[in-house]
Amino acid sequence: MFEIIISILIYFTIYVLSALLLHFGLKTFTNKKKILGGLMILLGVLLPSFMAGIRYDVGGDYASYLKMYNNVVNGRQMYFRSIEPLSAGIINFSAHIQSSFTMFFIFNLITNICFVVAFKILCKGDNNRTAQTYFIYLCILYPASLFVMRSSISASVLMISFALLMRKWNLKTVIASIVLILIAFMFHRTAALAFLFLPIFYFSEKFTRKKNSSKKMLLILALYIIGMLMVPTIYKGLNGIVRFGDYDRYLTTIGESFSIPLANVLMFTPIIYAFACIFKRKSEYDTQLAKLAYCSTSYIAISVLVGWLTLVGVPALSRLSIMLEPLVICLMAYQVGTIKNLKGKSKMVASICMAMIICMMLVRNLNWSISLPYKTIFQQDISYAPGH
Repeated sequence: MFEIIISILIYFTIYVLSALLLHFGLKTFTNKKKILGGLMILLGVLLPSFMAGIRYDVGGDYASYLKMYNNVVNGRQMYFRSIEPLSAGIINFSAHIQSSFTMFFIFNLITNICFVVAFKILCKGDNNRTAQTYFIYLCILYPASLFVMRSSISASVLMISFALLMRKWNLKTVIASIVLILIAFMFHRTAALAFLFLPIFYFSEKFTRKKNSSKKMLLILALYIIGMLMVPTIYKGLNGIVRFGDYDRYLTTIGESFSIPLANVLMFTPIIYAFACIFKRKSEYDTQLAKLAYCSTSYIAISVLVGWLTLVGVPALSRLSIMLEPLVICLMAYQVGTIKNLKGKSKMVASICMAMIICMMLVRNLNWSISLPYKTIFQQDISYAPGH
């Protein structure tokens, strides 16, 4: 137990340092001290990536990736099935220079960089909010990048796509988003599901300009959720006609047991709170909050899909929700920024609830991703060290 507590403190310390470095780096960079600011931003991204690179037997899929790496090093087939080209490229490159550290480091570095870029776009240059979003991302979603590495890197690329569409919907951003989805697909094929959620960004742009459009938007969201509820029927109708390749093994039990992971339900809380603020009659209408809330609600739809795909007590397929969880994280960061406008007990309660959600998700995801206790390659055989 002591080792686990120390590990959680190590993770949390790295998260705080990384977010602070990013915050002061962005601030310094904006004040025309480009070199110093750039170095601080780089350190803010490198710290958690280096932590991911030097880990040993940390993360549920650690052994699988190390096996793929060793297969390539020893001239064998990488895996029993084909791996997406960009992910395979990272593994092949790392095996070529014989550094497993490089493989884990690059996967995490690209993931962190893409999320920072996405948060910067979505926060419209607000350095404080960008750093806040990055900190919440580290607490909630970073542990997943130590487990489902390909899914996480894919989700980070998708988040840039979503950020562009949320910033402004036009032909240019739509084309850029499609290109980014295709790139994400080359890291992990589940990125193709993102096409199902693209219309939500169009409707959010159209229906969040005025408060009286809220009912129309809720209708669209309801249709999405109903669509996800019908997945078992759709699948059974398509089964035998359309093959789902390597993912057929996940779908064979579809509809037999409906179970949404409790962690997903916990992440519904910021969405519900956001809608409560939007529909509060006396409150001033916040267009940015409305857009974030409506787009984040698609997370509920994919959680319903996860419910159909997940066996009770075996929430492995909750990894699909990683695709849209960053949207909820952005919503949470926005809400953190607005808590300061509250007064008295409301401010205190909101602050405590937000802190509790972040802490609970931090501990839950570190456990879920099998990232506790944290161990490094330097505590193990030297053959695992960088460059060997």
